[in-house]
Amino acid sequence: MWDQAGLITALNQMALQNQAPWVMDSGASSHMSTTDDILLSRLPSSHSFITVGNGQTISITCRGESILPTAASNFLLSNVLVVPFLVRNLLSVRQFTRDNNCSIEFDALGFSVKNIPTSRVMLRCNSAGDLYTFPAAPPAPQAHLAISTDLRHHRLGHPGSSAIDILRNNQFIHCNKAPNTICHSCQLGKHVRLSFSASSSFTSRPFELTAQVALVSTAVSPIPGNYRSALADPLWRAAMADEYQALIDNNT
Repeated sequence: MWDQAGLITALNQMALQNQAPWVMDSGASSHMSTTDDILLSRLPSSHSFITVGNGQTISITCRGESILPTAASNFLLSNVLVVPFLVRNLLSVRQFTRDNNCSIEFDALGFSVKNIPTSRVMLRCNSAGDLYTFPAAPPAPQAHLAISTDLRHHRLGHPGSSAIDILRNNQFIHCNKAPNTICHSCQLGKHVRLSFSASSSFTSRPFELTAQVALVSTAVSPIPGNYRSALADPLWRAAMADEYQALIDNNT
């Protein structure tokens, strides 16, 4: 079965590659983001607001977990608070080092993220300007191709046209080419009629042909006691096939 909610959640994570830079903040108790597009899960926040340096309060909409992708590694971000009215995304140094079992060393040019057990440098970030910024992963290379709804239909597991329309209307997928053909696999999946050979027999009552064949051939094929015996007898099996075909031909 096609899982629409799971698909939309997976497509939402494409936003991780294009998110705004994070600013390292040693005074923040939690990570704070201006948007919930980066969250892997959404939960209600235990606090309704945060207090900033000038004493003002800013409301929190939700919280959750996320992944911070970089060219070197993917880092876990737990307890990310979504605060839409923040000017920048804030990365809590304390929370980050706990989540990823690492240390951060700052210098005049930037900072280095080191693995604690091995002291290996996991990531080096040289920051321009007055803030220590944590860059997001560079966007993946893109090619401008003609993508039809047929291609999306096959790649997404043959969802219905209404599901494709929902994804397009919400800009989760993009199609720039009209559909060309009817999906053969979907047509076979909806095909329920059994394949019997053509028959010229007609009947006006149920099991009329079966009874006629049984009366003619009782000397050779006695009336079976159950359906297994009937299926084992070629004459009875042929009679039942003719009867079934006649019912289909007569729309009865």
